[in-house]
Parts: sequence; structure tokens; C-alpha cells
Amino acid sequence: MAKAKGLLNKEAHIQIPKGSSVGRRPNTSTMNKHKRRHSGVKKYRGQGR
Repeated sequence: MAKAKGLLNKEAHIQIPKGSSVGRRPNTSTMNKHKRRHSGVKKYRGQGR
């Protein structure tokens, strides 16, 4: 018989947390250089604020 195709023999996708997003202690080593330099200047506080 042929191998079963489709969802039967696939592994689940494992997500790796990024850490360089908005937060209290963002990971600056994986950040964009421009974003790293201007991270504490003006934080995004929601739409239109």
C-alpha cells in the first residue's frame, strides 16, 4: 500500500515566542536597529491617542 497523505502523518507546528514586541521587557537582541534605538520614546497606546 502507498503512504497515507494528508493530516494523518504530519507533526504539529510548534510556535517559538518572539519576545521583541511591545511589553515591559522586550528582547532587544532580535529587534530591528531603528526600533531598538527608539523603543522608549513614544509607546503605542491604542488607536488615536
